[in-house]
Amino acid sequence: MIKIMRQGFTLIEVIIVTAISVIVLFGVFGILQASNKQLEIIHTKMSLEENLREAMFKMAQEIRQTTGNRIENIGGGGNSGATIDFWIPVPDPTASALADQNFQPAFSNIIRYRRTPPVLDDSCKEENQLCRDDLTTGKHAILANDITDLHFSRPNAVSGFVTMTASAQRKLSDGRRVPEEPIQTTMQVQARNTVSS
Repeated sequence: MIKIMRQGFTLIEVIIVTAISVIVLFGVFGILQASNKQLEIIHTKMSLEENLREAMFKMAQEIRQTTGNRIENIGGGGNSGATIDFWIPVPDPTASALADQNFQPAFSNIIRYRRTPPVLDDSCKEENQLCRDDLTTGKHAILANDITDLHFSRPNAVSGFVTMTASAQRKLSDGRRVPEEPIQTTMQVQARNTVSS
């Protein structure tokens, strides 16, 4: 008679296999966690760049509608600052409202672009928002968030050329800033409407 011996794993073998499995699982988990953080950073950077570019484009479109002598205020006075005030033509599409009696563009609304800190009774209530204020109607709109700097300048007080510079950076929930240095975009725009003197 042949005796068949059944052998199983020893306790030491089970402990070693379990330890190796745990180490491999922790390694895979660490890699996945690092990949998720990297994806979050990439997504945040892309989102910031897209939002900043879109906001700059909207501002440029509106500034193009004015004329050099209808840019009344940059940064509280002078030719450089963090805000800009300018007049835009009448938004009413009726032909009679678009021009004055001298057939010049009829300007009606004063627009201000600025970066918060917030103002009371303002829809731009959080810090670092790029806001559009219609000073004529009292309406506010947020063009972008996470704006760390906003600057407007022009060569002289009557120039129709305006240089806009904006920077963006987001603070994540874990305290990291993405990107490490703010993204900066600069755009030069020319006020295209002209008013005869």
